[in-house]
Amino acid sequence: MDDDPSGVEGYSFDEFFLIPQERRLLKLGEPIPLHPKCFDLCTVLVARAGNVISKRELLETVWPNCNVQEQNIPQQISALRKALGQIQNSAPFIETVSKTGYRFCREVKEHRKLEANSSIRRAVASEWAERINSKFPDAKVYGLVHELPKIVFLGELEVSKEINRASVAIAKELRSNSTVALVDDEPNLISEPVIFQAKTVKYSTLCELRHLGTYPFTLTANVLLICKEKRMLILDVRSQKIHHFPGGYHVFGGYYQDESDSGDLRATAFREVSEETKSMGLIKPNSEPMLLLLEKTNKTFQVTFLGANISADVYERLEKSWESDEIRKISFDKLKMNLEIENVWVPSCKAAILAWLACGAPGTEENEKFGGLTPVELVSCFI
Repeated sequence: MDDDPSGVEGYSFDEFFLIPQERRLLKLGEPIPLHPKCFDLCTVLVARAGNVISKRELLETVWPNCNVQEQNIPQQISALRKALGQIQNSAPFIETVSKTGYRFCREVKEHRKLEANSSIRRAVASEWAERINSKFPDAKVYGLVHELPKIVFLGELEVSKEINRASVAIAKELRSNSTVALVDDEPNLISEPVIFQAKTVKYSTLCELRHLGTYPFTLTANVLLICKEKRMLILDVRSQKIHHFPGGYHVFGGYYQDESDSGDLRATAFREVSEETKSMGLIKPNSEPMLLLLEKTNKTFQVTFLGANISADVYERLEKSWESDEIRKISFDKLKMNLEIENVWVPSCKAAILAWLACGAPGTEENEKFGGLTPVELVSCFI
């Protein structure tokens, strides 16, 4: 079967992404093995979703110039149905039209040629990102990034003398007054690495700008922390002194700090989680997937590392810092119950957890269950 010449790079439906030219079927970014003819059959049906395709046409397309009997088609259809599975209370993926042929019954979205540096898995991520965003108006998930975002610095933000005087007074009340990054309204998301153009400013100046009602976009890096051995999700509980979502469950993390992080957002994330849990040097980055999202209420771009795993020994030694009200530990088996509780979550945190589940809960044991549910089944309860 020839490659699709129409400029379509892939087709997405439900949590699947089909890439004809690479002969890959992905489910939430993970490959689903298919026999070559089964894959060709899948491609024909998906590309013409909603249309009945006759058995004769399937034979001519999937088995061209071959002397093959019609009974081969039901065998491959059965294998394809098994590979796709069945979603509870949903219509089947493939309908058998009596004495005629078959029809693919899901809504399918075409993805045209992407930029050279883009990623197929990022396109997959956009499918569940759209569903997450529909549930959380205060957060915007862009999707996964596969290269660490970079920061291009454009100098220091210029402010008025009045703002400068006020920020000097504020600085005297702060425990620290680091240099943070203010970024453009939206970074270039077409290719990777994602590049943030930023100007630097002292945190006290940012506080004064916000006091005056100006909320520039800021840049943070965060960590969704887990303990695989204990089967626990570990979260920060925001201080009651914070203006947005005080006391809300949140991932660990904070502002990029120019003095210590040297343009490296991974350094930001793991410095912050170490400071906030009093575990300096014990929590180290590995190869966690990176999620890019925006917390709309305070205009904060967040690069969140999903599923950073710590040992049981480090888990037992975690302590809250002065920045937090407490460290919240949630059992995998009780995650669904906690996610169902309203008004305790920072929206961007809940969105990040759902994204982590949609990716298969990286960092956990293979075939991990959450109260008897797979990660995909759990995330499907909410989006």
